Amino acid sequence: MMLDNDFRRSLFYPKADLPLPDEVLRSGGSVSLTDSTIAQICAEVLGTKVTGVESLASGTFHRLWRVRREDGPPVIFRANAFSEWFRDDMPGMDVIAQKLLRQRGFPAVHVHSVDFSRERCPVDFSIMDEARGTSLRAFDDDEQKLLPLLTELGRFLANVHRIDLRCRFGLIDPRALSTGRGPLFGLHETWDEYIALNLETHVKICVNIGAISEQEAQRIFWLFEGCRGIYADSKPKLLHGDPGNHNVFVDDGQITTLIDWEDAVAGDPVYEIAFWATFHPERRHAAFLDGYRSEATLPADFEPRFWLYFLRVSLAKTVLRHRLGLMDMPGREPAARRIQKSLQKLTAACGLA
Repeated sequence: MMLDNDFRRSLFYPKADLPLPDEVLRSGGSVSLTDSTIAQICAEVLGTKVTGVESLASGTFHRLWRVRREDGPPVIFRANAFSEWFRDDMPGMDVIAQKLLRQRGFPAVHVHSVDFSRERCPVDFSIMDEARGTSLRAFDDDEQKLLPLLTELGRFLANVHRIDLRCRFGLIDPRALSTGRGPLFGLHETWDEYIALNLETHVKICVNIGAISEQEAQRIFWLFEGCRGIYADSKPKLLHGDPGNHNVFVDDGQITTLIDWEDAVAGDPVYEIAFWATFHPERRHAAFLDGYRSEATLPADFEPRFWLYFLRVSLAKTVLRHRLGLMDMPGREPAARRIQKSLQKLTAACGLA
């Protein structure tokens, strides 16, 4: 299958909603490429001599290698680990997003090639410059160093969220990728249409796996129905779609780039803030919001809007964790508890406690 326009319209959170068997997702996929094959492809695409290939930690659906070349800094070779199941053209979003960021004065990485033709090799791949600096993931266990970097990330995203898109919402329409240029716009007519996408399915799965009760499920539906009006004035802005520490790079206290824009969304910036917050304990939220507020004004109804989106993302992430067979870390609160937390916070923010 191809991740085309009609197909992507059916996805809320692509990682959770891909119609693959759970056992296939849990397998992590496979890439039958040797270092010499990767070196040959990069040499042909870049027109340079490759001096080394090094396997890196990989993502949910991709495998990564650092490729050293004779006449420049290293590049990253990224391959679709599920090429036997679907043809993945969405790394093309990086081409457009990084170009758009560069035009607006943001630091960005250069994407040399995106190829899903299967002509050069049997898997979809992309080649891009290596991000400068260190992933924020390196500071996950060092709160003192991480908090000021989260403040900087808040400032950075606040400015990215100034980028207006067209009047449609949701995951970015892949037709813009065919030319490597914009304009960018979402796949859905309204923001509500996107937020409600697969909500019933996600809630039912969460009930079936014991993450929430039937009573909590009914309350979730009731809250989403009653809260539609709070985001009715949303305008489509450029959202990264997955702003976790693994996708943010820093150097000398400054954000150097955001990588992996394949889940980019046209939507409400508060959704992106809530998505970011699901990666972090609540004690870190203030540092990020301090940075964000230094560059942008949050809406008067920020609290209920934030917790509604936090709830929506938590449901989708609980589905994903279940599908991948991920276990909670010993000594830590179960990840699915984010749902109950956001239910309580949303109820209070709406004055329903």
